[in-house]
Amino acid sequence: MTCASQSAFPDKSRRTPRPGLYLAASAFVASLAACSSTPRLGGTGGAKAAGGVTNHGGAMSVAGATGTGGVSGTGGTTSTGGTLSTGGAASTGGTTSTGGGPTTGGTIGAGGTISAGGATSTSSATSTGGTTSTGGANATGGANATGGANTTGGTTSTGGTGASTNNGTCPPDAFFCSGFEDAALPAKATYVSNLSTPVEVVVDTTVHNTGTQSVKVNPGTSYVYRMLSVPAAKAFWFRAYLMTDVPIDQKATVHESFMGANWGQDKGVDIVQEQCEVAVNINDNPVLGSNGQNPPITCPAGGQKIAANTWYCFEGFFDGGTGDLEIFVDGASIIKGGAVPQAEQSFTNFRFGYVEYNGTNRTVWYDDVATAPSRIGCLK
Repeated sequence: MTCASQSAFPDKSRRTPRPGLYLAASAFVASLAACSSTPRLGGTGGAKAAGGVTNHGGAMSVAGATGTGGVSGTGGTTSTGGTLSTGGAASTGGTTSTGGGPTTGGTIGAGGTISAGGATSTSSATSTGGTTSTGGANATGGANATGGANTTGGTTSTGGTGASTNNGTCPPDAFFCSGFEDAALPAKATYVSNLSTPVEVVVDTTVHNTGTQSVKVNPGTSYVYRMLSVPAAKAFWFRAYLMTDVPIDQKATVHESFMGANWGQDKGVDIVQEQCEVAVNINDNPVLGSNGQNPPITCPAGGQKIAANTWYCFEGFFDGGTGDLEIFVDGASIIKGGAVPQAEQSFTNFRFGYVEYNGTNRTVWYDDVATAPSRIGCLK
């Protein structure tokens, strides 16, 4: 309907009342009210009013069908303050808060998946420092600690004539070390014999080098093999104190064995009496003499002798990988061999006792026996 300013009744002379005309006039007046500019359907602020979905003052407000603020409040769909705050459906920053999806510091906290020296870091899943932090997967020193896989001395002992740093005491890395002070033989000492019972090797409480006891090998009457076998290695040092009641300086026909490096058989690289002196036999064959004859063939004027009833400190070095060996008595080198083919063996044990091949009915005592990767030395 078009709004007009002219009178609804242009002809004032026509006064005769008509019911239909009255109704039409009433409708015209109502249409003028509709064309008025005050008030409109929505409140101040338009389609979106202060406060979001629900305006200040509620659904029915002063001055009209819808009050000040209209259908939606100022600020729109997103407003200040959080999920349900003053004026909107979401808080400052919208659905996502200040800083975006991850918070300050990231998903993993300081130190990364692995923190300094450890498996779990401080904070959350990704952070300053990346996946791996200070120290990484390996701590200071890495997979191998200071000194590497082989410790001082290694599998091969400190070379040949090297001096001992132990003053003869049991070293911490000894394969075996005993002064035989217990009532029974040491657990690591295995008796090996061609006899049926071990009565030939006993603990003696009357004779000793140190302490109060020693090991005694009783005399035999014919060929007898009586040895104690203790742990060693392919390359090792030994120290053993020996005393016997019969001298080692006898005639050329006397042949007997006392101690040596072994690889699991009766005869090894043995320290023996051969040709009236201390010598080295390998698999019962003469190889090295203490007089410098290799092999010893006659009873020489020189060579190492052993007096009766006197303690002697025997030491030795055997390297089964190179064939090197050296024997000492009371700290002095008496026999030395380099790259001896027959001595290239996979040694596993050291044996000491008495083997009478063609010898004398003698008693032998041992005390303070030890095997180790490096030189042990005589007791000071």
